[in-house]
Amino acid sequence: MARYVSQALDAAGARAYVPVKPIWESEAQWDDELIDEIRAADGVVFIEPETDAAAGHVLFEVGAARALGKRIIGVGRRAAPADFDETVSETILHSFDILETHGIDDARLAEWILKALA
Repeated sequence: MARYVSQALDAAGARAYVPVKPIWESEAQWDDELIDEIRAADGVVFIEPETDAAAGHVLFEVGAARALGKRIIGVGRRAAPADFDETVSETILHSFDILETHGIDDARLAEWILKALA
């Protein structure tokens, strides 16, 4: 999903950075580099994690973006069922605007993201 969103934003003329930690890089070095990227960004788009275990990295990025005063929006991976019980991390992430991607094309998705970040 992150690559899909990145490609849609690139096609719309916006630079999108998808963080991928190299296996040889220490957590501290990676965190510093990621914070530098967030500091340089106009806004931060997070992808709603599929599992609570995957949410830790997203929460770190969102926390850094919030501390740096960045505009933050999320992109939804799935529609939640009616009987959905949120985890703690989902409750935190759902306090931000989340754009649902179901049934929209790339150009429309990029347009919505860029408008939400403006």
